[in-house]
Amino acid sequence: MDVIMRGLLGVAVAAGLITAAPSRWSSTAAADELTGRLLVAMPKMADPTFSQSVIYMVAHDDSGSLGVIVNEPVKEVSFAELFELMRQSHPDLAGKLTVHFGGPVEPRIGFVLHSKDFMLAQHELAAGDMAVTTDPEMLAAIAAGRGPAKYIVILGYAGWGPGQLEMEMQQGDWLVVPSDPDLIFAPDPKQIWQRALAKYQTTL
Repeated sequence: MDVIMRGLLGVAVAAGLITAAPSRWSSTAAADELTGRLLVAMPKMADPTFSQSVIYMVAHDDSGSLGVIVNEPVKEVSFAELFELMRQSHPDLAGKLTVHFGGPVEPRIGFVLHSKDFMLAQHELAAGDMAVTTDPEMLAAIAAGRGPAKYIVILGYAGWGPGQLEMEMQQGDWLVVPSDPDLIFAPDPKQIWQRALAKYQTTL
């Protein structure tokens, strides 16, 4: 699948490793009606992995789709712990962040989904009104207080093969709603799914 991020670095927060992002993803993606939008699980979703999930669609084309779940926080970690796991030294950095579960694929790869007010010179993928990177330098910028105003640190992603997501949508598993930073970066992730469903109703 020629979609996302060839050559980017993966941040393995859970395992304490830095791994390469999947080589099958490229750094360019054709924009379409799904990229940069939110995929919202229907109440009848049978797959427990995606029950009540809200997914930001990073890329979608004829060869497949990739997105990250934005409403499943896992645990809070300190920046000191995070950089120690990444085998980097930043002794002066304080504070904490919350790590989210982004999907069942490649759970050792870390993504930062963030607003575009701060962008790295490279290793960034623009996706709608957001950007995504797997570069650890973004985490260093955030820890130093010079990163984007809004961000989520995510492990893993959701992926679909050619035509798979379209089939699931035809079966009524997913709704598509416009992206909304206030929704994606809501202070209470437990409210995101209900708010996303309500947002869909307003677009009808």
